[in-house]
Amino acid sequence: MILNVFFEELKVDKKAKELPKTMNIRSEPKIIDVKIEDEDRGILRIKFEFKIDYRPNVAKIYMKGFLFYSTNEWKKYFESWKKGKIDQRFDVEIKNFLLQKCLSFGIKIAEEFKLPPPLPFPRIVPKRKIFFKRKEQSEIRYIG
Repeated sequence: MILNVFFEELKVDKKAKELPKTMNIRSEPKIIDVKIEDEDRGILRIKFEFKIDYRPNVAKIYMKGFLFYSTNEWKKYFESWKKGKIDQRFDVEIKNFLLQKCLSFGIKIAEEFKLPPPLPFPRIVPKRKIFFKRKEQSEIRYIG
């Protein structure tokens, strides 16, 4: 379970004055380090980086910080990290949390720097009228 997250560094590098018509926005969560914070309570301190890259060469948003993670399997996760391997379940849980937290924060940052949000919002579009060609009674079949 993730207890809390803290941001230590935030950088925005906006290179383009005008936005291109088409852009590719990529985000990348990365675990940098795992340390034991509290053995008695099974808490790990996980350092992370998160990058949002607006391509081609438009802008980059960089976040760095750490979070506290509590689990009964903390020894297993810590040992796998020390061996240079990350337990898949642990990796997926942390990165999914980082995607949610950092992309939400990235939306606010992008707005301040006049960039499109790193996550597309759903849009409401007007209903289109669809016309159906009416079938003759002999063409209608029941399949049941």
